[in-house]
Amino acid sequence: MIYSGLDWSGSPGFEPHDPLLVLAIVHFDEQVLPDLGRELAAVRMTLRLRSNYPFKHLSASPPVHHHVFAALSRLAMSAHVHIVDKSTWTKQYIRQSSGPDRICDGLITLVLGCPDSVVANQRLFVDLERKDLSVVRNQRTALRQALRGIGRQPFGNVQPCPDHRLHGGIIQVADMIAGEVREQGGLSGPYLSALGAKIRIV
Repeated sequence: MIYSGLDWSGSPGFEPHDPLLVLAIVHFDEQVLPDLGRELAAVRMTLRLRSNYPFKHLSASPPVHHHVFAALSRLAMSAHVHIVDKSTWTKQYIRQSSGPDRICDGLITLVLGCPDSVVANQRLFVDLERKDLSVVRNQRTALRQALRGIGRQPFGNVQPCPDHRLHGGIIQVADMIAGEVREQGGLSGPYLSALGAKIRIV
């Protein structure tokens, strides 16, 4: 079973000073999840962070970035990223869509760019709270329709998973990658370069 986690960096609103919305989905084989947990725990111990400290790119210090991305380079994982240039949004699109709609549109593009091996009948966790279950249902339905529309099998399970819950480590990795891609404007910089072919832009 492949466990994937989705998060995004940037606002889904249209602000000229914030031109990018980056969505990232990371994939771990179920057997690798204990390794992920151990690596993140080791980073917390090394940096003397509390045992349940959630890694978030926006609030993380340079040492946190350094150690987390070094840990990811040691793990068997893959990731796909979709970079949305919000300057391409038309006035009509902005007027007729909401923030969740725009994230869902980006999510569809992102998932359609992922191979069947990490999508078909696998599990997807989205960085949303249980109270946002209606948003997750909409995303689940949209993904199912988009995938089946081109003859592909959808995820077996799509559910909310805030970064502090069980399997939240997957969400934290997606957050770190999405934030770094947005900061760099692509797959540049030392941290992303170190991950090499583990990350692909779709």
